[in-house]
Amino acid sequence: MLLYFHIPYTYRHRYANRQRSRGGRSLHVALAALLGCLSTADLSLTVGAGGARVSLPLVLFAVTECGYVLRMVWPWLHYVAMSLAVVMSLLLLSLPCLRQMARLIAVSWRLPWLLKLSGAIYCGRSLWIRRSESEGVGADLLSQLGSDAFAMIMGKLFPAESREVLRSHATAKMEGARDFPPLLIFHWEAGADVLLDLDGPVATPFLHQMLSRPDVFAGSAIASVPVTLKTAWEVLCGVPASSTSDFREQGSHLRHECLPRALRRCCGYRSLLAKTDKELPDIPRRVFGFEATVVAEDMDGLLPKIQAQLDAWDAYGGAPVFVYFYGGDAHPPYYASKVDSSERGYVESELLDIFLALNRRTDLAAEQLAKIWPPKPQPGAGPWRREHGLAFYLGDHGEQLTGHDPPPHGNLVSPDVSRTLLAVEARAFAPNFQPHRLVRMADIYATIASAVGLKLNGSLFVGRSLLGNGSTDAPHNEHAAISSFSFYRPGDLSAIHFLADGHMCAAEFHRGSEGWSLHQVDAVQNSFGAGRLAMTEKGVESCRAVAVQRLRAALRHRYQSNLLLTESNVHAAWLIATMRAAALKAKVLAAWVAKSVLWPILPAPAADSEPDPNCSEPVNLTCAEL
Repeated sequence: MLLYFHIPYTYRHRYANRQRSRGGRSLHVALAALLGCLSTADLSLTVGAGGARVSLPLVLFAVTECGYVLRMVWPWLHYVAMSLAVVMSLLLLSLPCLRQMARLIAVSWRLPWLLKLSGAIYCGRSLWIRRSESEGVGADLLSQLGSDAFAMIMGKLFPAESREVLRSHATAKMEGARDFPPLLIFHWEAGADVLLDLDGPVATPFLHQMLSRPDVFAGSAIASVPVTLKTAWEVLCGVPASSTSDFREQGSHLRHECLPRALRRCCGYRSLLAKTDKELPDIPRRVFGFEATVVAEDMDGLLPKIQAQLDAWDAYGGAPVFVYFYGGDAHPPYYASKVDSSERGYVESELLDIFLALNRRTDLAAEQLAKIWPPKPQPGAGPWRREHGLAFYLGDHGEQLTGHDPPPHGNLVSPDVSRTLLAVEARAFAPNFQPHRLVRMADIYATIASAVGLKLNGSLFVGRSLLGNGSTDAPHNEHAAISSFSFYRPGDLSAIHFLADGHMCAAEFHRGSEGWSLHQVDAVQNSFGAGRLAMTEKGVESCRAVAVQRLRAALRHRYQSNLLLTESNVHAAWLIATMRAAALKAKVLAAWVAKSVLWPILPAPAADSEPDPNCSEPVNLTCAEL
């Protein structure tokens, strides 16, 4: 019997521990399965997407939009199957070795919780330091997930500098603002600025016809992260998207100032999103705040729905309405089966020819939409007026169309990908229009704010209005530099667009084992197009000298922006609120249990205390004690 109590790990204890730890073993199996799934996804992204990684915001996005993620992953399912086979093979091959090591290092006593906690803190600190040294990208899966969770929780539980920044981030209606013009943003999928070339093949006749008008201003815009959802975020919310291979900005508190919500609060705008695809049906409302979403398979079915919604809102009678149209016909990949042979014939290159044929469809959709929105004056009714509105046509990213199998745009930051088309139909606002040589997507947000009289407060709004009427507090001047980061490899590929000695420079950087290095420097055209201007040696050297300084500033801004978007994640806020609510319920339950247990042994009230005639409670307790 003494031997039974003094030997802590006998076979009898092992049997008893097995019976008591079935629940814990199931938990360990579930945890191992979860880590296996995450490791498979991480390996699939790394191999299939050229370096992308799994992060906690990406996991949350996949959970909330599982249908969309499944449809996107389906064409690359072979990468997932291959990665799963690799992970399972490594696990099976290493399992005997791991079991033998576990037996050798196993101890006959349980480690104290204080020792376990100290080890966890030390490992967490080491992983955090390694991640900081790796330009904000986790060196491994656990450090990436752990640092994301740590940033989310720290931003909610403890005082952080980001709280004051978020508190000051707001919009407000200016005094005297009373004219609210109709608004249109036409989101042109894969709208590279090469489509604006007047000397190239004219696959976009409607777009080129607009360029000849004196009230239309066209040029190139810089995409900070050349991906559709990232560009839409910066256009609609006025702040840069995170430079990460996930969509953590969509769960950020900053989405409360996106255009549909801000315009509705200040000016009573009704907002409508129209598109011809059925992907991500809930994101327009949940993330950006659109009041209505209309979807159809083609323009023939979509235009009547748009017209009916505009009529229901009395859009042509003066009610302010904001329409956002997503033209996704030119979405890659560019397979020959996506177009008929009758639609082709622009150029000899098959890849470019398919690209232009698909953009012809988008151009036709823009032409059809322009007939109904924004409203136009009747023939002979005079010049443009403010009630005729303002329209923006912008591309979300370009495409590399050279080579046999070019990489996807998410893996590139070259000017072919990061420079997109921008055409502004200014109409009555043309006299105040002052375009920049460097334009970023957030400038569209700032321009609309100027047009409707919306004041932008806080330092997070990076856009600068293209209307030089002084209606915003920010000075009307050029951007010093605009940075672009790869979506799949934000820690390895970057480009900086800036002005130096009269040249518009585009410097592309690659990060290797020895850090960042300058890959190439181009002088791009001041207006638009895919061509390059000839540079002198002096111009090249001036661009090189400034490029390194611009890169350091861009990396600092990227780190601060990513941290802010992670700390302000509403998923973390929901998690913390749920934990606090559970703790409050547990406290109330504990108080009720304690009161129920202690009620019979509570002392009786003093004998000389007089009962309160207004008290209807039991006589053994006074109202004050109750």
